[in-house]
Amino acid sequence: TIAADASVREAMQVFASRPDHAAPAPLVLLDAGRPVGGVTPADLLRAAAEMLDRQHARTAPVTGLPGRVRCDEHLG
Repeated sequence: TIAADASVREAMQVFASRPDHAAPAPLVLLDAGRPVGGVTPADLLRAAAEMLDRQHARTAPVTGLPGRVRCDEHLG
């Protein structure tokens, strides 16, 4: 189980620390100790991949430094 407001990184760490036989089981999300939902490994991998895509969109591919995305968003 993990708190419903946990980050993707925290959820990935919980998944990674589970024994192999528990890997396919969903992670139960708790709010004030009560179950409010679940996250499958596939859901978590999609969320992590989306975060990486967003990070790559904000950095220059050659240098890895922050790109102009924030500037462009501000001007827009």
